[in-house]
Amino acid sequence: MTKKTVRPLKPLREFNYLLAAEELEGLHINVSRDLEKQTQLGSMRGHRAHERSLSVLTVMLRFAWNSYEAVGYITADTPPDPNRKDVLPGISTS
Repeated sequence: MTKKTVRPLKPLREFNYLLAAEELEGLHINVSRDLEKQTQLGSMRGHRAHERSLSVLTVMLRFAWNSYEAVGYITADTPPDPNRKDVLPGISTS
C-alpha cells in the first residue's frame, strides 16, 4: 500500500460580494414583477389554480429574498456600513 501525502489546503480568496449584488437584486426585481403580472393575468382570465400557484411562488420569493437580506445584515462588516439596511425599526423613547 502506498501512503498518501496530505497537502495543506490553500487559503480561500476573498469574494467581492458587490460584483454579484446588483445583478442578483435586478434578477429579484424582474422575477417579482413578472410573477405579479402573470398572477394578475391568471386572475383576469379566471384561471384560479394558475393564480394560486403563482401567488405561492411570489410569497416564497419574498421569504427567500428576506432571508437573503437578513444573512447580508448579519454577516455585514463592523463598524456599521452606510449601505447596511436596518432590519428593525427605530425605538421611540418619548
